[in-house]
Amino acid sequence: MSLRSLVHEFGLEEANDACEILQHVGVVAVEDDGLAFRSAGDMFRRWYGRYGTLTGGRMHDPELHARLADVRSDLADKYLSAWRIFQAQIPNYSGAVGELRDILTLLLDSIAPSKSVQTEAGFRFEQGQTRPTRRQRVRYAARKRHERERSREIASDFDLVERLSKVVTDVYGRTSGLTHTTATREQAYQALKQWESIFAQLLPASNDDTTE
Repeated sequence: MSLRSLVHEFGLEEANDACEILQHVGVVAVEDDGLAFRSAGDMFRRWYGRYGTLTGGRMHDPELHARLADVRSDLADKYLSAWRIFQAQIPNYSGAVGELRDILTLLLDSIAPSKSVQTEAGFRFEQGQTRPTRRQRVRYAARKRHERERSREIASDFDLVERLSKVVTDVYGRTSGLTHTTATREQAYQALKQWESIFAQLLPASNDDTTE
């Protein structure tokens, strides 16, 4: 099995830690300079085939996970972590909501850094601010993505960018509130789906670079 498929299924840190332990105890052998692993015996292979995969109960979006990983591996790990917390049977799901809020913060640091936003032509600080606001950074990220999708007429729709920045502001506010209280399973699920939609609109699809 390739390391890439293991990371896709379990997350970067979990996959690396597990493979290191399994190699140490002789259950798996490493191949292809650490990029692939094979079972060292039938017993573990049969166990993994029955119990080792998360696919049967997977609820996260593999495409979105890959797009987050293309930006930063820790974003993809946090996305998986949020879904794992949601799948657990616990009294408070605020941990899942907190992971989602952190993803946005880290994502904007990568695709809309404050320095780049404020040097854009026509930029002005919002009243009373000395740094670009979250809303301004979301607008910047959305515009940059749309510029790469010139084949879509809606890409230049100013209202689309404005609506997205307002949605992010509203959802971020509600999410922040839930991280300091008890979040129910239903609230966590709603937050997960809302953030998935937001991330999908901010992140370019994996084939954007080849789109003419």
